[in-house]
Amino acid sequence: MIEQVEKVDNSRGDEWKTPEFVWKPWHDLLRFRLDAAASDQNAIVSPYLTQEHDALKVAWREYVPKGAAVWVNPPYSQKGGPLGVWIRKFWEESRNNGLIIVALLPADTSTQWFGQIFDRDRNIWIPGCRGTFLARRIKHVDPKTGKSLGSPKFGSIAVLFDRRLQNIY
Repeated sequence: MIEQVEKVDNSRGDEWKTPEFVWKPWHDLLRFRLDAAASDQNAIVSPYLTQEHDALKVAWREYVPKGAAVWVNPPYSQKGGPLGVWIRKFWEESRNNGLIIVALLPADTSTQWFGQIFDRDRNIWIPGCRGTFLARRIKHVDPKTGKSLGSPKFGSIAVLFDRRLQNIY
């Protein structure tokens, strides 16, 4: 008997839902008040910002008070905005607007944007940020069916951006 392999529908592009085991421990700790890169099908909290809101251009403080925690699983495709642009947005919202940001990112230490959060020369996190590498590759969830599908070809890291962490070095 030949095993049927479920085909992955790539038409969703950046629309995958983050599995609960990834975001829930952070939510239990920080109580997210905004999902800044979501859709009607994959948001983990409400309110949430969709493509139509253009999270890279709006001030997130319009949606949540200072000190609030924000979850972001940004689009990884160039169409969704290069990750370096998202990293700058996380810094802006944290440093200028006092928000606490947790972002799920590819664990790719060879990228330019990774240098924005980790000082390779001194082997330390940039002040104001911390990262936690996930122990295994995650399987994103199809927001339409709720089924876990194939994992990406890279590991993941949850990065905390919090301006209160700047003075600990």
